[in-house]
Amino acid sequence: MKEAQGRFRKASDDLDSALNKHVGAPKTKPIECDEAANQLLVSRSKFTAASLEYTDKVCLQIKLSELVQLIKKFIWLFLHCSSGEASWNTVCIFIAWRI
Repeated sequence: MKEAQGRFRKASDDLDSALNKHVGAPKTKPIECDEAANQLLVSRSKFTAASLEYTDKVCLQIKLSELVQLIKKFIWLFLHCSSGEASWNTVCIFIAWRI
């Protein structure tokens, strides 16, 4: 996840730099304006890809954390319920409710 975060931050910095270059490009020099516009398009594309990747990693981390919590609760219920069919019903109801 740290790698995705690093790519996101680099893409963000590159986009900021490209925006500044695009804004500061002299309008009297069309070649520089075109280069700045092209650099901005590439930077936007890289930023979009990096932000989607980073968001995906963060969401996956959250889902894994929620799954671990669910497994802990399941184990707790299993260990602390009385033995027999009633305990299994309680565990199954809990699982069905969480899903």
